[in-house]
Amino acid sequence: MLILSGPANAVRMEVSVDNNKPTQGEEITFVVTANIAGTDKYVPMDNFSLLLSKEGSPVRNVSFTPDGTILSNSTGISIDPIATPSPSEYGSGDGRAMDDMYGYGYGYGYSFGYGYGYAANNGAGGDTLVYEYNVTINTSSFDTGVYDAQVMLNTGNDVKPSFESLETSFTVSGKEADISKFVESDGKVNTTFNVVSAEGNVNLTVPNGTIALDSGGNALNTSMSIGTTSANSTMTLALSSSESVVGKVVELGPAGATFDPYIQVRFDYDDAHISGLDESKLGVKYYNTSTGQWESQTVIERNTAENYLIANLEHFSNFAIVGTAQAAEEEKDDPVRSGGGGSSGGGSVSGEGYKNILVKEVQNAYIYKDSKIMYEFGETENPIKSVQFFALTNSGRVAASIEVLQDRSSYADSDAPGKIYRQMNIWVGKPGQIGSDVAKDFLISFKVERSWLEDNNIDAKEIKLYRYTDSNWNELSTSQTDADEEYVYFESQTPGFSPFAIVAVNEDSTIVLSEGDEDDDSAVELGNETRESGSKGLPGFEALTLVFSMAAVVFMSSRYKRKGER
Repeated sequence: MLILSGPANAVRMEVSVDNNKPTQGEEITFVVTANIAGTDKYVPMDNFSLLLSKEGSPVRNVSFTPDGTILSNSTGISIDPIATPSPSEYGSGDGRAMDDMYGYGYGYGYSFGYGYGYAANNGAGGDTLVYEYNVTINTSSFDTGVYDAQVMLNTGNDVKPSFESLETSFTVSGKEADISKFVESDGKVNTTFNVVSAEGNVNLTVPNGTIALDSGGNALNTSMSIGTTSANSTMTLALSSSESVVGKVVELGPAGATFDPYIQVRFDYDDAHISGLDESKLGVKYYNTSTGQWESQTVIERNTAENYLIANLEHFSNFAIVGTAQAAEEEKDDPVRSGGGGSSGGGSVSGEGYKNILVKEVQNAYIYKDSKIMYEFGETENPIKSVQFFALTNSGRVAASIEVLQDRSSYADSDAPGKIYRQMNIWVGKPGQIGSDVAKDFLISFKVERSWLEDNNIDAKEIKLYRYTDSNWNELSTSQTDADEEYVYFESQTPGFSPFAIVAVNEDSTIVLSEGDEDDDSAVELGNETRESGSKGLPGFEALTLVFSMAAVVFMSSRYKRKGER
């Protein structure tokens, strides 16, 4: 029984780390050592394994043979064998214990050590054997947080399956970037710069002229960091039942830093991350630790062809792409509907300044001859619901983009008429790619908030869509199609795509009486419906005046007649 259980010092496993505080993207090297006592060379060595765990859950298990060959989880890992005793030292011994009996050494080296036999001096014991390896791992894909590392010698025998080391800890933090040369002492950014995450899936752009301050209101002119981690249970529970985090949570630091005006962050995602989600409704949210709630951020560009979102941010915190489950009845496989990842056969092109873009949403569709093509949009800040037309030719995969603007389009030289609700650029493919020669029956569907109509005392009949072309704003045929408690819906026919404006045009505004019109003494020619140039009042008002005047004459005449009769 003593031999089977083995002495405590038979095998001693150790693991240490060269850098216990790496940032994401840095390499970390683990020094793995196995000390096998000279009198216990009968211990079989099937393989070694390096186990990394976070908060008690295994996250990486790297297995390798005694000669350093990786057996599993080799991505981003290299092993450098420092000391591996040669086979002649342990080779094919008889597997005898110190009492010269066969097959007892922990019950491993049975029948001349077949399959095992890792013992010095043909199984008769000898000097202690030391195995040592440098195991180097790239941390780009690691979540931020505290990890435990443990190494094991696996015997492949049920009597004693493994010998284990104590755990050693290390902490992975977000990737840091030195920004000292880009930010002045007052916090003003002197050059537009970018900070990219270790995996390259998050790209932070800080424009020239931005005021960057830390949480204490001081200049943020030392460093910034981008880290990624999995959403914890608290974050997950704060989402609705139909929502889920796409990929990982992005930690931007230092936490609490603020920016004026907004900075932009691009979030890339994989198709595998959005399985079962409505890609057109992906959004960016930040987790408010004070309220325990997710709060939406403004998405200024949505590209389902290249799988990314760009959002405006005014502070640093924890952010994530959040998706909503697709409706069960949604037509997922319709080739002419919008959506889908992959490369575009004709991407939308725009020279609009990014500071003027409130929201940019991009959708894709395959354009087939003699088919009705529809691009559907779902961003809350985007008033355009869909763009559709009938294709006359095959054009392949083409992207359509809506740029909702803060102000007038840079392509327009004048403001649209009326009271402006929203202004936007609408592009399908490259400029001029989708025109009357390749498509017909162009139709734009859009929505207007009821609250905006009510606050501005506007009737839905006054809503028009204008298109800017040939240096003019041209009114498009517009009709109301539907309404609900929040929006009124419209559609307009258009001959093409360019800058557009949704406006309210009061067609009666030119005939509303202004103060003092009732006392206007302008001459009126009786029996003529026209007015003198510059005269005020309603068209036909003079005719009404004439009618009342004639009625007064008749009334007075009859009154005098009756008086004379009396």
